[in-house]
Amino acid sequence: MQWNDVVGQPRAIAILQAVLKNQRFLQRGIILSGAVGVGKTTSAYLMAKALMCRGTNPLGCGECPSCVAIQTEGIDKQSDFVEVDGAVNSGVDAARKIVEDMQSLPVLARRRVVIIDEAHFLSDEAWGAYLKILEEGDTDSVFLFITSAAGKIRKDILSRCIRASFERVAEDTLIGHLANVANSNAIPYDLDALKLLARHSKGIVRDAVQYLDTTAALGTVNAENVKLAVDTSLEDLSLQLLQTIATRNQVESMKLADELVRRDKPGKVAEYMLSIYSRAIYSKDPELLKIYRGLPDVGAVAVILAKWATFPYVPADVITVIVYELLKTQNAVRTPAQIKPAASAAAAPAMAAKSGLAQYLDDEAV
Repeated sequence: MQWNDVVGQPRAIAILQAVLKNQRFLQRGIILSGAVGVGKTTSAYLMAKALMCRGTNPLGCGECPSCVAIQTEGIDKQSDFVEVDGAVNSGVDAARKIVEDMQSLPVLARRRVVIIDEAHFLSDEAWGAYLKILEEGDTDSVFLFITSAAGKIRKDILSRCIRASFERVAEDTLIGHLANVANSNAIPYDLDALKLLARHSKGIVRDAVQYLDTTAALGTVNAENVKLAVDTSLEDLSLQLLQTIATRNQVESMKLADELVRRDKPGKVAEYMLSIYSRAIYSKDPELLKIYRGLPDVGAVAVILAKWATFPYVPADVITVIVYELLKTQNAVRTPAQIKPAASAAAAPAMAAKSGLAQYLDDEAV
């Protein structure tokens, strides 16, 4: 109901409010884009409410017939407001009907507003139907397009719309929001547990609150209950793997790699490892510091993990390759005094008894 209900989106909200306060810059089409669950739909409702308001407050007066109808019955009951699921109404016929309906005069509101959710599902022909009305100068009706895939929307549509981009919310902001929700609902919690929830939600407010609800159902929101509500086993194993690599424990590293192969997709494992290593660089946590000290070549480690985390298709055995590549970076940063002399020809039979990986890690393959 209020603009400050939107969490962690100062840039997007600033753009939307600026347009409301300076309506000579208002355009007929507005695109709200960003990840799922970061506040796009909430902001679109607030924008629609303000656009329909007949009062003097550009952000919504709360007193005019339109605002009162929304407050008492809900925005979906306001006769001048329409919400459409673009995934279901993706064709040109549905688009033409919406455009036709939006050209009628408003009943209670200053203008008519339509929200088209999942706009990236609209067909090319449907966008063609919207294009003509978006080119018109008047703003007696406004179209709010919500999408989590702005790259799929036609460029000629993008160029005719105001665009507000929503970001994943910062971890500190999420922690504060979760604390506010917990306090408002008398939910007992530990701060470390909220940090864990915020980290696992990866900037998605909706997921963070859902995780909090599930954990609260188990009792106190503490680390133990968070690990029941949110499966952290993959992250825990990824942490163990990085710790064993940092200590150059080859045998244990390979055992953990085999276990991770059975648990999830290698790309997901690499993503977790990258996240853990990123925290290790700046963390004061002794366990994370061990990882950074054992893998100090930040550039090389980041490239390896980012490569496999973003690769389109990652076969299961890649986790073993990741282990090999990370162990290899430890040799790359050794000082000359730490490197053993190259093996002599007389030592060749002994070298042959070792695997290629063991030879390399002992500097004997050089």
